[in-house]
Amino acid sequence: MRRFASRAVAVAAVLGAGLLAMLLGLPGVTMVTLDRCHVTYDRLERQQSRCDGHWRSLFGTAYGPVNGAFVGTDWQAVTAEPDSRYEWEVTIPESGRRQLALAGPGRAYAVAALDPLKPAPQLCVALLLLPALGFLIATARRAARDRAQQKIAD
Repeated sequence: MRRFASRAVAVAAVLGAGLLAMLLGLPGVTMVTLDRCHVTYDRLERQQSRCDGHWRSLFGTAYGPVNGAFVGTDWQAVTAEPDSRYEWEVTIPESGRRQLALAGPGRAYAVAALDPLKPAPQLCVALLLLPALGFLIATARRAARDRAQQKIAD
C-alpha cells in the first residue's frame, strides 16, 4: 500500500507542478503565427525586425511581440517610405507565417533567435526545468530506497 501511495503522490505532485507552471504562464514550446512584421536597419546596415503574432495558450489565444522571428531579406515592403520609427512594414509570405517559438502569456521567443552565443533564453528554460528534474530524481531515489528497505524488512 505504501508503494502505491508514494507513486500517487509523486504523480500528483508532477501534474500539479505542470498545471501551476501553465497557470503562471511559464514558457512552453508552440507554433506562433506572425501577424505583422516591421524591419529597420541599424547604423551598420544590419536588418533588425519587430514582429507581433498570436499563439495558443491555456486560456485561449495569446497575443504579443515575437522576439527573434526570422524575417527574410526578400520579404516585400508594404510602403516605400518608413514610418515615424524609421521602420518598414513587410508582407509575410505563407512560408514564414508560422514559426516555432518558446511562448509565455504575453511574449514569445522564436527558436531561430535561440542563438548559442546568446544563451539567455536557454538559461531561462534550464532554470525552469532544473527544479522539476531534481524533484523527479529525488522522488525516484526515495522510491528505490524505500523498496530496498522493504526487501530487507521482508
